[in-house]
Amino acid sequence: MKFSLFVHMIRDNPEQSYTKLYEDFIELCQMADQSEMRAIWTGEHHAMNYAIAPNPLLPSLIYVDTLKKLNLELEHL
Repeated sequence: MKFSLFVHMIRDNPEQSYTKLYEDFIELCQMADQSEMRAIWTGEHHAMNYAIAPNPLLPSLIYVDTLKKLNLELEHL
């Protein structure tokens, strides 16, 4: 069975810095890439206050250079 990671840059704590959020996001993507996962999915959210993901292409561009094995897949919600 193949697994994928569906990931967002979720900021559920107002005290969390955007720098830390970015670092955690990259670390999670790198961990998925080092595992046996098939792909990383990132979604698009407009008008939802819990994720800073107005466009799935932007976070994808952040981690695409660090991926070695995984596919990059996008989803519009």
